[in-house]
Amino acid sequence: MSNTTIPNTTMSSTKTSNALGNAGEVIRIVVEPDTLVIIGGTATGSVMQRVTVLSNEGKWVLSGENDVLTLEGSEDQCLTFPPCEKKGSFILLFESGTQGSDFNDAEVAPDYKANKHVVEGFATYYTFHAEQGDDQDYHDTTLSVALIGATKPELL
Repeated sequence: MSNTTIPNTTMSSTKTSNALGNAGEVIRIVVEPDTLVIIGGTATGSVMQRVTVLSNEGKWVLSGENDVLTLEGSEDQCLTFPPCEKKGSFILLFESGTQGSDFNDAEVAPDYKANKHVVEGFATYYTFHAEQGDDQDYHDTTLSVALIGATKPELL
């Protein structure tokens, strides 16, 4: 492994529309090499909440209703991705819906860009909170993404 510092990670978003006309966010987080990634959260909304995580390596779905989000098909309460040798990225899609119905985009709170905490040389943390569309409290899904350095930074 090379000696790298924790990245100045980048994040971008794209607005989408669902059938209700609510704006949803597609969040992209770029991850530098030698970075451990942990993703997990909670669902406090009145209907099923779902976060789809996409990368070049695959697709994972965390879902829940009034509980900790769990990985579909298991009881795992978070996703953990070991450090990679190459730069990569994760796409996060936030949705909500009742069991047996179609899911709709959930709107990510507009302040998510401010909810980034950087511990230079060690880690970067993001917190996202999303709204399912009924009460505008932006407290129906809360998701944390931790990017933790797996090597010591080079000394200058």
